Amino acid sequence: MMRREPKTFRILTSDYLSLLLGLAPMVLWAMYIATAFGIVFRSRRSGTELAGQDPVFLALAAVVTLVCVPLLFIRLQRVKELFAKGTLLQGEITSVKFIKDRGRVEYKFPFGGLEIQTGAAVHKTAATTRLRPGQKVELVVDHQNPKRALIVDLYC
Repeated sequence: MMRREPKTFRILTSDYLSLLLGLAPMVLWAMYIATAFGIVFRSRRSGTELAGQDPVFLALAAVVTLVCVPLLFIRLQRVKELFAKGTLLQGEITSVKFIKDRGRVEYKFPFGGLEIQTGAAVHKTAATTRLRPGQKVELVVDHQNPKRALIVDLYC
């Protein structure tokens, strides 16, 4: 098994947490910009209108950006570090479930004489929808915490 380096774009599109951390600030900044151009957002519950002069979108976008962007960089770094230092092993997918665009892939693999069962939250993409229970996959596993394992083909 040859070691491969994960691509940032593939991490962002396959890894559900990374996708959310990347999209949240962009959506809120888009809403703020839209209100600045006169688009009005109405609350479904109270009927309250939020327009450009309302600082709520600016404050919300700024706070979410300050929280999500550092967390996204930490997540990207942790995935890349796992690929750099992790152990490559052969595993088997035990289940694949999707609800709308989010999903969960569970897999098992032998490690240190034990069979480890773990999984990952994924975004629905062409690569993730091709995964099937019983399919053999290459995994990168943290040798200090074997529950932390990722499917190589989803990230490279």
